[in-house]
Amino acid sequence: MKYAALIEVKTGVSRFVDRDAELLLQDFIPPAAPLMISDAITGCRFVFLTLPLGRHGVRHRSPHQQIAGILSGSYRPDA
Repeated sequence: MKYAALIEVKTGVSRFVDRDAELLLQDFIPPAAPLMISDAITGCRFVFLTLPLGRHGVRHRSPHQQIAGILSGSYRPDA
């Protein structure tokens, strides 16, 4: 499964990169049937964020590594 991660590149700016999570058939919520699920990703904070349509941000350093889950709409990373 693909997901977007926000990383800091060598130039010191943030950018989204596509990553892959391997999904394996596992017992996750027995007695329900096994589900395709990835290994857990450790996290220390979780926030929701809403961005206005057409927003273009200014390149900046990321304060920490982040994973972005798009619940509605889409994103287009800069080239």
